Amino acid sequence: MNKFPKPLEQFDRTTKKMIFEWYKTGRKNSRISDDEEDDLYIDPILIVIVWNDQALTARNIQKNAIITLVKGFNGLEPIKTDIHTNVGLINVPPSDSIFTIKDTQTGNKQQIAEDLIRFLRRTYNPANLASLGRVYQIDATRKGCFEVKEYRDVF
Repeated sequence: MNKFPKPLEQFDRTTKKMIFEWYKTGRKNSRISDDEEDDLYIDPILIVIVWNDQALTARNIQKNAIITLVKGFNGLEPIKTDIHTNVGLINVPPSDSIFTIKDTQTGNKQQIAEDLIRFLRRTYNPANLASLGRVYQIDATRKGCFEVKEYRDVF
């Protein structure tokens, strides 16, 4: 794919491809599935973290510690994209920067996104220190449109 939707242009090529493949899988699944409950692809929301590795090192914070907290957050899980080749399926490790949000009994997707951002701000946002990265929320519609919202001063 040479052309990505305009809202995704700010991301690197690998991230764009993962987001778009995730969206295409969701579109396909929503067409063939009658079970909309617990479907990660219905009214999808992604959280994308663009890491600042230099700031992580400077502030002596382990990226894996943040990833573990995000993975453990109720309703979030890392996006996983397996690769199909002529010799079979290659299992790719889950992303450390793209997470999908699913509804839970305690909150809807939008509320979970806001709760995660609030948690990261309280935990990792001391004043006057280098940012650890940027956090984006991506909403995808069934029409193939993407809405990207950047949360500023998260960490």
